[in-house]
Amino acid sequence: MINLYCNAQDVATDSKGKSVFTFNAIKKYRVDFSSKDFSLTVGSIPILTNYTLGNDPSVFKKSNFFIQPSLINVTDRLDLTSFKDLKIGGKLKSGWQTAVDSIDDSYKGFTFAAGAAFFISVDNFDYYSSRNSNFSHETPLSIGMEANLTIFTPIRWMVISLTGSVSNGWNDNTLLNYRKIEDAEINNDVVAFDKFEGKYGELIKGKNKARIAISVPLSFWYITIIPYSVVEPTSYAKPTYIVGLYSNILGKKLNFTKFQLPSTFGIGIDWNHKERWSTPTLFIRGSINIGEFD
Repeated sequence: MINLYCNAQDVATDSKGKSVFTFNAIKKYRVDFSSKDFSLTVGSIPILTNYTLGNDPSVFKKSNFFIQPSLINVTDRLDLTSFKDLKIGGKLKSGWQTAVDSIDDSYKGFTFAAGAAFFISVDNFDYYSSRNSNFSHETPLSIGMEANLTIFTPIRWMVISLTGSVSNGWNDNTLLNYRKIEDAEINNDVVAFDKFEGKYGELIKGKNKARIAISVPLSFWYITIIPYSVVEPTSYAKPTYIVGLYSNILGKKLNFTKFQLPSTFGIGIDWNHKERWSTPTLFIRGSINIGEFD
C-alpha cells in the first residue's frame, strides 16, 4: 500500500539548492520550492520503533522507503516572465529514511536519525563553448548517492546535522552564465543584461564529485537559525568551500523532541571559496503543508 508522505525533506539548503539539514516530516503532504527545485515525495507507510531506557519507552522513531521526483533549474534565479525560454530538468531520488518522531522528557541522552538515497538527474540548458566558440543545447546526466545523519543532543533546542553525497556528473560549479551580445548593453566598463540565457565555459562531463556539509540547527520560538559549512571535493580541480547562515520562519513553534516540521519560509546567505571568497549570495526557500494523515 502506498500513501503520500513527505520524506527526507531539505529543511535548509545552501544558495545552490543543496541540502545542509535534511530531516523527515512524516504524515505531512508538502510542497517544497525554491528557485532551484520543486519536489513532492511518495513513501510507504512508516514503521514505528520504540527504544526504551529502563522500563519505559523513551525514543520513538519512524522509518520508510520513499521516492521523490523533482523539477530542477540550473540558473541562480528563476525567471517566469518568458516561459519559452524556461529550461527545466528533472531529478529522481529514492531511498530509506528514519525519523525521530518523539523523545520522552525523561530521556536526557543522545539519539539519532539517518537516511540514504540514490539519485539520477538530467539538467537542461543552452551552452556556449569557450574552447570551440559554438552554441549547443546540453542535457548532462548526473548519478550518485547521498546520506544524512541528525544527532539529537541533551540540549533539546539544538541538533547536529551531517549530510554527504558522492556523484558522477558535470562541472556545474565552474561554468559562468552568459547572454548573447545583441541582447546585452556593453560599454568600456561593464556588460549589462537582464536575463540568464545559458552557461559559458568548458563543459566537462563524467566528473567525480563529493560533498560534505555540517550544520547546527538551533530552535528559538518560531524561528530556526542554522549556521553551516560545506566542502565539495572534485576530481582534477580544487575543492569548493561554502560557509553560510540559514533562518526559517515557522508556521508554528518547533520542538526537536516531537519533530513535526510546519510550513516554513526561509532566508539564507552564504559565501563560497574556489580561488578566492565570493561576494555574499542571498536566497529564499519555502515549504507548505497541504494536508496530513492521522
